[in-house]
Amino acid sequence: MPGLIGGIVGAVTAAAATETVYGKKGLINMFDFAGEYRDRTPSIQGGFQAAGIAVSLAMAFVGGSIVGGILKLPFFGDPTDENCFEDNVYWEVPGEEESNLYCMHDSNAKPVINP
Repeated sequence: MPGLIGGIVGAVTAAAATETVYGKKGLINMFDFAGEYRDRTPSIQGGFQAAGIAVSLAMAFVGGSIVGGILKLPFFGDPTDENCFEDNVYWEVPGEEESNLYCMHDSNAKPVINP
């Protein structure tokens, strides 16, 4: 998300850039308006940056859809319902630790602490 927000802000600020803020040479240096890009305006540059964001998002959605489709293929297999949400099936997990905590429901009860 930070990259997407940064890209949007970059496109908007590029489109809003003016000669009064940057100066003629500043625009040329900041946005590389030289050579084949010398006739490009800040608003066109902002449009190119926005188009770059759109292409990047489109590639992410297409790539994610392809990978999601591959992972749904039946030969990868699904875990059984008993193994869902059980980390110890797929990971090494430490054993259960005994707790030294207790719950007092009766004000006269004495705490029992496990050694």
